[in-house]
Amino acid sequence: MKNYFFTLYLLLFGLNLVLGQTFTDENWTKFYEVNENKIIGIWPHDRRYDSVERLKELRYKWGYNYALLAMNKGMLHYNMLIDAGFDSLKIVRQINQDNYVEVIESVPAMWAYYIDEPSDRGDNFYLWEMGKNWINDNYPNAKIIISGYKRNNTLKEYVDELSDNVMFSSYKHWWNILGIWVPAYPEDPDQRKDWKDMKDRFGDKFAFSWVGAHRDEKEYDDLLGKAENLYLDGVFLYQLQPHEAEVTDANLEKFSAAASNHNYLKTYFQQTRNYFQDGVLVDTKNLGFPYLSEIPTDYNHTILNFPDHAVTNNRLEDYFAEIRITAGGETNFIIPESKSAGFTSENEIILKPGFHAERGSNFKAYIEK
Repeated sequence: MKNYFFTLYLLLFGLNLVLGQTFTDENWTKFYEVNENKIIGIWPHDRRYDSVERLKELRYKWGYNYALLAMNKGMLHYNMLIDAGFDSLKIVRQINQDNYVEVIESVPAMWAYYIDEPSDRGDNFYLWEMGKNWINDNYPNAKIIISGYKRNNTLKEYVDELSDNVMFSSYKHWWNILGIWVPAYPEDPDQRKDWKDMKDRFGDKFAFSWVGAHRDEKEYDDLLGKAENLYLDGVFLYQLQPHEAEVTDANLEKFSAAASNHNYLKTYFQQTRNYFQDGVLVDTKNLGFPYLSEIPTDYNHTILNFPDHAVTNNRLEDYFAEIRITAGGETNFIIPESKSAGFTSENEIILKPGFHAERGSNFKAYIEK
């Protein structure tokens, strides 16, 4: 009998080694989606092309619906963007004067072709005029987009004669002094006055502009607010620099949060369940439906003072155990979907009838404006 139990023990022990230790945990993840008729574009860092999954993060986590395909990228990278969920009619292709025919014909037709600062680089206007005619003949549905930072008559000629849209980016603020355009010093990341001038000069052709991940992180909210005030269709994040090291996810979160605060993106929360094997994440599944959040992303949740606000739209499975809890208290709870609660001036959450017990859940509540 002892030998039998010893053999059974070895079998179970071996089976446990094979199967490993499994456990799950649950979380809420945040993601962004673009608002209707808005443009949130990106020039991705080269390391984003390490995998389709990394490009998918830009599309489905951070909310970008347009992407720029640099002229040094080819069919492989185009297909990766498509596989990552970017619409083929929402991809912009960078071109230059030397080999635009070759670059354009190397991949399928694009939504637009982008020429970076041709008037400031000293490009030949008449060669680009020929280029525009070639693009119009061969790709009549494609836009031509340019950028520029000296807001002078040369840029105006490009905008009026060659382009459908114009974008702007500069940290040296160029000003017209007695007919000569000179840069002001010191450099300043705040481009709002320049954007206003671009809108005044070029009207609807200035429909979207650049924001730099490498320079504008502290200015995201101000710049997106200015875009909203100027009724711009959207903005493109220039994420290519710094070349040697991609900016952090915290940087991307700040940008998407600012875009959400100014009605270019919508913020959602989705409950997920993670499955681990021997401490390694092996699968993640969504639970229920995502919830749209109307809380400003810069809302200060540390205050925990929410009198006269409704708490709604939370997960289905866990219910309250008590009549009242205090916001910020040690015990965490969740409000089930279709139930609601209110806050008292004493920072207590008043639970409506119908709640019952399961202690130890996480309390998640979305506060309406």
